[in-house]
Order: sequence, then C-alpha cells, then structure tokens
Amino acid sequence: MKIAFYISNHGFGHATRADSLIEYFLEFGITCYVVTDRPEFLFVKNPNLIFRKSAIDFGIKQDTWIFPNKEKTLSSLKNLMKNKTRIIQSEVDFFQDKGISFIIADIPFFAFDIAEKLKIPSLGISNFDWHYIYKNMFSKNSVTESILESIKKSYQKANFGIKLPFSDLESMDVFKPLYDSGLICRKPKKSKEDILEYFKIPENKKIVVVTFGGNRENPLKMEELAQSDKIIILSKETHFSFSNYRIIPDDFDFASLLFHADYIITKTGYSSLAESIQGGGFVIATDRSGFPEDKILINEMKKYPNFLLLKPAEISKFNWKDFFIRKKFTRQPQENTVDKTASDILQNIYSKEKEKFVIMDLGTNNLLILWAIKKDNEIKTIYRTSTVPSLGKGMKNGMLAQERIVKTKFLLEKYINFSSSFSKNIIILGTSCSREAKNIYLIKDWLKEKFAIKFNIVSEKTEAELNGLSVLNQYPDFKNIITFDVGGGSTEFTLIKNNKITDYQSLKLGLRRLENTFGNSLEKKQQHTSNLLKNLNFHPEKNFKIVGIGGTTASVAAIIQNMKKYDKSKINGFLIYKKDIKNTFERLKNSSKKELVSILSFEPERKDIILSGIMVLLEIMKALKIEEFYVSDLGIQYGLLNNSTKEIQKYLRD
Repeated sequence: MKIAFYISNHGFGHATRADSLIEYFLEFGITCYVVTDRPEFLFVKNPNLIFRKSAIDFGIKQDTWIFPNKEKTLSSLKNLMKNKTRIIQSEVDFFQDKGISFIIADIPFFAFDIAEKLKIPSLGISNFDWHYIYKNMFSKNSVTESILESIKKSYQKANFGIKLPFSDLESMDVFKPLYDSGLICRKPKKSKEDILEYFKIPENKKIVVVTFGGNRENPLKMEELAQSDKIIILSKETHFSFSNYRIIPDDFDFASLLFHADYIITKTGYSSLAESIQGGGFVIATDRSGFPEDKILINEMKKYPNFLLLKPAEISKFNWKDFFIRKKFTRQPQENTVDKTASDILQNIYSKEKEKFVIMDLGTNNLLILWAIKKDNEIKTIYRTSTVPSLGKGMKNGMLAQERIVKTKFLLEKYINFSSSFSKNIIILGTSCSREAKNIYLIKDWLKEKFAIKFNIVSEKTEAELNGLSVLNQYPDFKNIITFDVGGGSTEFTLIKNNKITDYQSLKLGLRRLENTFGNSLEKKQQHTSNLLKNLNFHPEKNFKIVGIGGTTASVAAIIQNMKKYDKSKINGFLIYKKDIKNTFERLKNSSKKELVSILSFEPERKDIILSGIMVLLEIMKALKIEEFYVSDLGIQYGLLNNSTKEIQKYLRD
C-alpha cells in the first residue's frame, strides 16, 4: 500500500499532526509520500517515507505572526488559481505510475482534483478548510466568490472528511460525509526523566516551555519571566543566558517537551495547543488578530480547565513571578486518538467493498499478512507485508520455545488490531511448525479466546494444493508445472499436468528446521538436504516449467537485481538462472554481517538463514536437473483466495 499526504504550506501544525498519522502507517511498512514545502525535520525519518518538495497551497500571507496580510493573501491566491491546471497536471504526472492507493490532504484543495484525475479515493482531515478561512477573511465580490466556489468544488471531490477538535459546525462543512475525530498529534518519545537529565533540571523546579511557532517571534519580556526562581525555561531562542534558561536543540523531540511541561506559553495554533493538552499541562496562549482559525481554537480551549488566554499587549506586561507563586493546578491529560483515526481512515476508504479478506500465513519463520478484495473472480491486493516471529526457532522435542510464543502473540495481536480496520474476515493459516508443535494450542486457544479467530492448521496436502492454485492463476499459460516452496519447516512440491494439480510431496526440509538441527554448519545442512531430496518422487519432463514460491526465492531474485527496496512487480515472473544463484551464494558467503544487512535491506531479518536458503535452492535445482526457474512470491494466501467465497468462508468458522 502507498499513501500520498498533501500537507498545507502554512505554519507547522498541519505538518506535525500529519506526521503523527504518517508514523502510524510507516510502522506497518506502508510507503508514504509527503507533498509539501514544510521542512523535512518536521517528519519522522524512515526509508518508506518519500519527500516531494512542492507548493500547491500557501495558507495565509502574514507580515508578523499576529497579523495576516489580506492583500498579499488575496493576490497570492489569485496567482495560485491561475496556475491550477499546471500544478495539478504536474502532480498527476509524478504519481501516475507510483501505484498510490489513496490521498490524505491536510488540507490543500488541489489534492482532491489530483485524486480525481488519478482515479483514486481521497479524504480531507483538519479542524478547518481554506474555504472557511478565506470566506471569513475577504469581503464578498465577484472575484472572491469565484475563487471560493472553485475551492469548494475541489473539496467536494473528496470521498469524505475527518473533522479534528478545535473546530465548529462550519469550519469543514464542505465535506460530505464528515466524521468527527478525537485529538491527533505527535506522541512523546522521551520520558520526563529524560528531559530532566538532558537539561539538568532539578526535580523541584517547574518546566516552562516557551514557543511561538517556527517564526520564533516572542512577545514576552523574557527577563521578567526568568525572575521566578520556581521555574526552568526551555525555548529555542539562543540569545538569552539566564541561569534558569535552557536552549532547546533543533533535533530534540519537541512533542515530548510539550507533553511533560508544567506550563506552556505559546500562541494559538493547533499543533502547540494539541500537543500541550495531550499531556495535561497548563497552557498560556496569546491570540492572533484577524485569523479566522483563532475563533474556533479559543472557543474549544476555553473548555480545557488549564487554560489562560492573554492578548499580545497583556502578555508583555504579565506578572509571571506572582503567577507561578499563586497558580496551582491539576494535570488534565487528553487522549491522543491518532491510532483510532488512522484505523477509521482505512475503514471508511474501503467501506463500500463487499468481499474483503485478511489472510495471515504463520509459518515456521515468517508471518505473512495480506489484505485483498475479491471482485468478479479477480483478486485485488490492497496491502501486503511480512514480519519475522521465527515461531519454530529453538523448537525441541516438538515444543515451541516460550520466547517464540510470546513474540508470535505480540506480532499477531499487532497485525490483527491493525487489519481489523480493513476487514473483520481474518483468516490465519498455520503450516509445518504448527502441524508438529505439541504446544501449538497455546496460540490456537489464545486466538479463539482473545479475538474469536479460528486458527487453521493446514495439512501438507492442502498447503501443496494452495501453492498450486496460486501458480495456476499467476501463470495461466503454463500447462505443466512443478512448484516448490521452501519454508521454515518443510518444502512442498506440487505437480501440475494440463492445468490440473495431480500430485504433491512434502519433505521435512525447512530453513529453521536445518538451523535448529545443525546450527551454523552449512556443510552438514547441505549433506542432509541432498539426502532428503533423493526421496523426491517426481521430476520435470521436457515441456515442464518450474516455479519457486515464497520468501527464499523472492529474496534471491531481489538480491540478484540489487534491490534496496522490495518491488514485487520485478519479482513475480522473474527467471532465475543457476549461475546467478551460485554467484549470489559466493557473494553472501564472503560478506560480513553488516554487509548482509545492507544487501538484504528490504528484509534484514532474513540474514541469519539466507545462505541456507540459497544452498537449498541449489540442491533442489540439482535434484530436478534444471538450470532455471520462475519466481512467485504469492503462495498459499493467494491460492486460498482462488477458491470460491463459500470455500474461503469455511476458514472463518468451525
């Protein structure tokens, strides 16, 4: 899945709250494009985040942080609208071949025109839209009315809107349907103890954070604020040297400071207010004359018990020393609902789709997650990812290791909770390791009790058949096929003649099983593999095609193509030659652990078994007497989806 975020180029608040959603999606391996001209340091660093510097809106022009410049704003808006066609087409051209699933906008209006041209869904999320702001800024005339109508039409192309707190009934009323959201903002990454230690703050002192946004225009008389001996002041301004003053480095997690601060002195604005009340501290804010947003921000903040509003003229004369002596308050933290909001987005984006399935393949080593939609017998992949619980690692005498059970439960719970936003039809399949483990009931019973989800432990025959079904669908022109799927606990072979599955064989040949039995001895693993493959019952005839399925073959295909980021479009259908596998084997065998992680950057957790995997591939090619094979990374999840809906539903219930 890939998501494009269009973020307004006004202040930092739109960027920081969007970043909280972006972080959530990145955690699950979703690629996020960020389109804005806001500084990159506002966003989390992640290889799956792609930054596109582009200015498709500007918000409000202002000479100071207090006063908007209406004339400059209107002039810039007219110029923006003149360039509308060019701007939209430039974005469409960029994203045309990127495979974007949908667009989230906070809250540039052209984003919805771009989504319409790309034929993908879109949604707006904010506490206000620019139609509302400009309508309340400009006097009515034919020019402003025409601009406002154009903006409104762009917004109305959205599939839906999400209205954040600090809003009112009119601030986003152009969106239909419109859903309410709780507070979303960045989560703190540091504890209060981390902050006290870093800034050398005594525990008996109150933390006061002073921030007036990216512009750093401060209306306070800082020397008067610093007179209080009860506080330590934290700010990004570098020209003060009071004994109770600390400078905040640019790279310090600012959300943590606002969350843990006792007092926050700031201007009105979503970002600083939201991140402050999240932690429950006392907020002293000064308003901004002429900003329509301030009306709704202040009205909502007045409902928050720890809030004091000061005019700019008042804040410069305020008696801070007396205030800190007199003021007593109880922290009133507010819930951050970013996870729920992200889940609601996914739920609403795909709400009209009927046959939605989540299929998880819990193998001996990997956990594969697939979201798919079945429509007119076609399978549309929405989201795919994998993680490595290594369930079978350290398995002895048929007993799973306790630490592997704990890790597997943790990852299953994480992805079940995430996937339920897409569909409640969650199917979990277990293969070799689950078939053999005597204590697999610890996972099976837990799934049933905690989530009411059936754990389907599939037989060797069913696993081989599902592999065959996935390949038949993927390679319809291949009539005669032998497939092999090298897993963590076993390797399944499937024989297909004249487009029909006619035979199968499962060998207790798995990468994690080899690891458990022979440790790091590649020589012993190779000898054991060779002996097992002597029991293979069928071999390809002249007109047969060979297809290798699963993570091992896909990883080798990616390494051969020097991929740093996994691209399934270059994996499925790729033809691997024996000489290339041999070269890859020699390359990896002579690599350090650090080099292996770099080579396997798309899935570094496979580094401990990749050499064994390549060795097994070479032994299979030797046993089958072949020089090449095709690659499929689809496997049993897609094989199951190639069944009828009625058959699929059997896996949902006992």
